[in-house]
Amino acid sequence: MSITQTKLYGLLNARVSPSVPFSPQNTELVNVVADSGATWNSRMTLRALPGQGYSGSTPVLYRRIDLAAMGLPEFSLGQVTSHQAMLDALNSRYGSWLTMSDIEVDAVGTDEGIDQTITMTARPNSFAWIGSVQIV
Repeated sequence: MSITQTKLYGLLNARVSPSVPFSPQNTELVNVVADSGATWNSRMTLRALPGQGYSGSTPVLYRRIDLAAMGLPEFSLGQVTSHQAMLDALNSRYGSWLTMSDIEVDAVGTDEGIDQTITMTARPNSFAWIGSVQIV
């Protein structure tokens, strides 16, 4: 289970306080899509796994973290040698938990193999992240 799923299950259990906590052993989190409302920007489905104590499914409305709202552009690309190294440095600096499976990276222009501008865009199926940010 990813750190994002661990956090989401923790938040769901804290909010709902089910008698049997939701977990990957009895439910699954599926169908993440952008949605909008007064207090949410995303919707996913919490679906019961057969024979594990729950039945059916229910929508979960929640707010994914907008990459642009994190203030990530304050970063020197000259210090990193790969997109994974960039992500590791960003996570360390900002306390985030982005993974390469959460984002798509578009690099524009290089100077001796070093990206000059990088746009990170949250993948549509990312459980925790939405939006994009440009890092120069």
